[in-house]
Amino acid sequence: MKVRRIEELNRGERKRLEEFLLEDRVFNSYLLCDLSSSKKDFEWYVCENNRGFSVAVKYRLPKSTFIFSTGNTGGLSSILEKIKFNKALISCPHEHLKIYLSKFGISSVKEMYKMFLSPQDFKPHMMKPARKVKPIDMERINDFYLKQGVISWHPSQLREGVYCCIEEGGKLICVAGTHCVSAKYFLAVLGNIYTVPEKRGRGYASSTVSFLLKELFKKYTLITLNVNKENLAAVRLYKKLGFKIHCTYAGATVKA
Repeated sequence: MKVRRIEELNRGERKRLEEFLLEDRVFNSYLLCDLSSSKKDFEWYVCENNRGFSVAVKYRLPKSTFIFSTGNTGGLSSILEKIKFNKALISCPHEHLKIYLSKFGISSVKEMYKMFLSPQDFKPHMMKPARKVKPIDMERINDFYLKQGVISWHPSQLREGVYCCIEEGGKLICVAGTHCVSAKYFLAVLGNIYTVPEKRGRGYASSTVSFLLKELFKKYTLITLNVNKENLAAVRLYKKLGFKIHCTYAGATVKA
C-alpha cells in the first residue's frame, strides 16, 4: 500500500483525512491539534485504503520520541516501515499492537484511558489558590519539569498553550498545562500535570487543574487527557472534576 506524508496530499485527500479524524474527536485530539496548526510539530504518515485511513505520526522531543497511530490496520505495517526511530513511546488502539509486535521489540505495555470533559460536566475543586503561568515564568517552569524528569514537556507548549501553577514561599508546588490546543476545533489536551511528591494528596493538583480548566473553557469546548488506568489517584481526581472515560487504548515502549 502506498504511504504518503501529509504534505503530499491534495486538498480533497486532506479534507477526507480531516473528516475521518473528526469522527472521533476525543481519541484523535492530538492529531487534530497538529492538523490545525501552521507549525506542524508532527511527522505524518498516511495510507488511504478501501476501509478508510491508517495513520501514524511521530513527535520528537529532546529526550523522547512519541508515535501515535489511529485508523484501521490495513496500511499500518507499510507505514511503520517508513518511520525512522531507535526507541519510542507509542499510543495506539489495541488492535494495532499486533502490528507493532510483528516489527519491533515491545515492552512496558500499559492499559490507558482516554478521558474527556465538556463545560456542562465540569465540577471545580478549588482548595488552594492557583494562578496562570506568565511568559516571565518560563525559565522556572522549564527547570521544574526538567528536575522532575517530565519527558513530555517542551517549552513551546507553554508559549502556545495554557499553564497554571501553585507556589508557596517562592517554590513551585504543582504545575499543570496543555500538551496542545486547537482554536479551529475548540479543543485542548491536558498534560504535564505534576505535584512535588511531598505535597501530594493535599489538594494541590485538583486546585491547579480546576483553575486551568476554568481558563481553558473560556475558549475551548472539549478537553481531553490520557492517563494510565493503574494510576488510581489520578483517575479519581479527573472523575471528581467531571471527566468521563471515552475509551481504553494501549501505551508501550518500542525499540527498532
